[in-house]
Order: sequence, then C-alpha cells, then structure tokens
Amino acid sequence: ALAGEIGPRGSCTAAEERAAAYAVDQMRGLGLEGVVVEPFRGSPSTYRPYALAFATALVAAALALLLPGEGLALGVAALLSGLGAWGMLRETDLAGNWLRRLLPTGQGHNAVGIVAPAGEVRRRAVLCAHLDTHRTPIFYSSPAWQRLFSVLVAAAFASMVAGTLLYALGAALGWSWVLWPGLAAAAMELLALVLCLHTDRTPFSPGANDNASGVGVALALAARLCDEPLAHTEVWLALTGCEETGAAGMAAFLDAHGQLLGQEDLVVVLDQVGIGHLVILTADGLILKHRT
Repeated sequence: ALAGEIGPRGSCTAAEERAAAYAVDQMRGLGLEGVVVEPFRGSPSTYRPYALAFATALVAAALALLLPGEGLALGVAALLSGLGAWGMLRETDLAGNWLRRLLPTGQGHNAVGIVAPAGEVRRRAVLCAHLDTHRTPIFYSSPAWQRLFSVLVAAAFASMVAGTLLYALGAALGWSWVLWPGLAAAAMELLALVLCLHTDRTPFSPGANDNASGVGVALALAARLCDEPLAHTEVWLALTGCEETGAAGMAAFLDAHGQLLGQEDLVVVLDQVGIGHLVILTADGLILKHRT
C-alpha cells in the first residue's frame, strides 16, 4: 500500500500526508486507542541546510580571494567558514541551528496510536517507524558510492574547519599565503554544494525497504499486541514523517509526549528491516557518533 499504491513519499508532501492517513486507518481498524494524525513543521529537504553551509564557506573563500592580504576580509572569511562548519555539525547531530532558521519549512504528519495493556499501566514502550522516503542521489546507488559518501561528508566538514583556522591565522598574523590552501578547501566545498544541488533534483524513492518495511512490521506487531495485550506495558505506535529531513517527526512526537516517557521506558526504531539480515545499531551519527 505504501510503496506501490501511494508510492514515493517525500517529506512534507501530499504523499507523506496520505501515508499518515493510511497508517491511521490501519491502526483504527486494529482497535488501537487514541489514534490521531499529529501535524508539525518540518523541513522538505535534507540537503538545503548543507547547501547553505557550503555556500557560506564559499563566500568566505571568495572574500579571501578578492581581497588578498586584507586582515578584515580574512577575519570575516574565518567567521563565515566557522558558521558553515558549526551549522553542518549541528545539522548532522539533528540539533537546532541557524541554517534551519533561514530555510522554509513544510507541514509534516505523524500517525500515533496506543495499544492498552491487560492491566494497569506500569511502563511504556514506543514502536517507531518513518512514513516518508528519501531522494535517489548517485551516492546511494551502490555500496562503493555509499562508502565514498561517508568520506566526502568528513572531508567537506574538515575543509570548513581548515578554512576557519587558516583565515583566522591569516587575519591575526598577516599571512597572505593562506589564500592558496583556502582555495583547496573551497574546491571540496564546491563539490559538496554541487552534490547537494544535484540530490534535490532527483526523484523520491518508493521506499519499500526504507521504510515501508518498518511501518509494516510496526503495524503487524500492533495487530499481535491487540490480540494478546501485554500485562502492564502500554505500547505506543509513532509512525513519523520527516525522518529523512532531520528526524523532525520524532522530535515533534517527543515534544508532544516525551514527558510521559520515563527512563525505564523502551523506544524501538524499526528501519530498513526488509534488507535481508538483522542489524542493531549501537552508535549512530554522520560526524559525531552517539551511543544508542
């Protein structure tokens, strides 16, 4: 139903909204309680924040090139390059940052429902899976490209950090030669910007594995739990939108319901479970790695 009938479900699109409506219909049909679609504001693009970060760093390189040896220009270039690096780091960490504040948002949709336990509620568990799908850039086209993509992410971030340090040293010490390694860093940022712009012009995936498979497993577990409820564990389903664009749907769910969840409650995220073998992530993150 998701991958074949609704099809590609880009974040903040009408197709993502139809996917949330489908999930709500399924949960109501199973007999879940408190079933609702919860709208929120999210980003329609994964790559626009990064494109803005790289463009900011490129402006820094242009300043250094057009005003060589000018201490003020190099100081401004260091500031801009640092802003780009900080924004990218925060964005890869799914944290608020200045890039998001400058970019347009769209309407995302979460589908939420509850399976009540047989007895009193003593704890809660949340089954999560995302409804939206991602674009189809070249760096997701093969395992080799995916490995190269990880290297490119690190190199793009390192280039902005290097630019920040070089321009700051040039401004402080009057070093005009920092222009040349700065241009080398700018070449990396230009490549990253081109890849971001390319990606936002590619089609959305139908998302059978990523992540209709996770939604299917969550709904199947909900059906089983409705037939055989747990003794004292209330199970929530959080089928979220905008996972592909900074996990905004999950953030919105936690903003709305996080106060109910205690330290002993369990959150299970089901993603890409149709790939053929089981993988449990113990750490995740594009630049900074966080333990699960």
